[in-house]
Amino acid sequence: MTISKNSRLLLGIISLLALIGIIDTAYLTYQHLQLSPACIEGTSCLEVLRSEYATLFNLPISLFGLIFYVLVLGLSIRKTSPETRLSWLFYLSLIASVTSIGLIGIQGVIINAWCPFCLLSASLCGLLFLISIILKKQNNLTLWSLPKENIGQFSMEASITLVQVLLIFFAIKPMISPINAIEFTPVRPQHTQNYATAIGPVTYQLEDINEGLGLSHHEILSIQQQQREGWLDERVIEYHAKLNKVSVKDLIKVDINNKVYVSDQQVIDFYLTRVDKLPENWDKIKPRVQQFLKKKEFEHLKKSYVKDLKKKYNITYNIPKSPIISIAKNPYKNAEIGNPNAKVKVTIFSDFQCPACKKAHENLEKWIRAYPKQLHITFRNFPLGIHKQADHAAKASFCALDQNKFLEMAGFLYEEQNSLSPQLIRSQLNALSIDPKPFNQCITDSSTNFRLIEDIKEGNRIGISSTPSFIINGKLYRQMGIDEIMMLFFEYPGT
Repeated sequence: MTISKNSRLLLGIISLLALIGIIDTAYLTYQHLQLSPACIEGTSCLEVLRSEYATLFNLPISLFGLIFYVLVLGLSIRKTSPETRLSWLFYLSLIASVTSIGLIGIQGVIINAWCPFCLLSASLCGLLFLISIILKKQNNLTLWSLPKENIGQFSMEASITLVQVLLIFFAIKPMISPINAIEFTPVRPQHTQNYATAIGPVTYQLEDINEGLGLSHHEILSIQQQQREGWLDERVIEYHAKLNKVSVKDLIKVDINNKVYVSDQQVIDFYLTRVDKLPENWDKIKPRVQQFLKKKEFEHLKKSYVKDLKKKYNITYNIPKSPIISIAKNPYKNAEIGNPNAKVKVTIFSDFQCPACKKAHENLEKWIRAYPKQLHITFRNFPLGIHKQADHAAKASFCALDQNKFLEMAGFLYEEQNSLSPQLIRSQLNALSIDPKPFNQCITDSSTNFRLIEDIKEGNRIGISSTPSFIINGKLYRQMGIDEIMMLFFEYPGT
């Protein structure tokens, strides 16, 4: 039996479609390993690639699609009996089409997100299946006939193809993804790049410098505003000194320095609230604490002094303000404590395996106890790729929140942050007064994964790249400890 001319044309089309499928699924596999925020801007690839349905046996679903297209390409060009080739093409494309329909259904009904490259692959599978039916009809073959020749040989070749693709995958995986593919890798948003310099063959943009310094776009604008205002503050003081015919040094000494006063009780109170972080030798630490508090008091008095001078001389600054960061709420709910109408609103992006986050969490609890009416805190999850158990811990915190046990779970997770296995977390549920049955249902529910994705997406959007990061009254803080930040708002307001 020989294949007709029209059938050879259709086999050529199958070869072309298989090549497109290979490119498509290879790209999807690459995106899965990279955990890119979106395959195409405006699409929902992120939700699809990070969903629990994106892998099978810890391998990307797209990798199995790649193997399918490689087999189809081989069948379309190999020289063997037409009945065997067409039967294999029919059954392989049938299986792929049914699988694609199921996966597209999951995207639409469960994940509620669409990946255009996945839709392309599903369309290719459907076309291949239709063409395989036409080929069987053209060559007078029974539609459901099974391949009768070279079954063992084809099975061997298919197995070899499978092994080859998997070997290539595992060989290039470390080069594409240095971390485990199921971890969440926050991606820094891109801003307009401007040329900075060229050193040898390497060209550096301003954005490269910002990334090297670990500064987000919002932080750069905030620092710029503070430095500009500080520079103008110095000019105001110089102007006042000139009118009074005194030096700036003498003016500051009389009007500011001589008014700086820190009592022994203030020093003691400061030490007692931070004794866990400061050396125990009181005699050695006391002068340093006094110096620190005097510096803060000086900055506070200087700011008030300049404010009065600006009012006296009718001076206003026409400096662009750093943009206020508006944080979108997680539609699936986050943990919040404190007064929703408080004057100080804190959102913390943290990672349960981050040591600095543990300390920040403890200190935030201390501040909310001290200022329950003036402070409101929202907790957002931002697990880093270097922490392999942080994403599961984040999901556990969501499920504990559903039972009003977020703080209890968070305290446990931070305390055991070096060994947060799912088994350990489950073993402590009763001790934390958490009902295991709804907790276990929650931890495996796809919606819990979406809750985490929402936090990560929002962190990426506003420029979070490390933890802990704080958004306080619309401004991003990362380079300061939470105690130092809170002092600005409560102990030295206006500085």
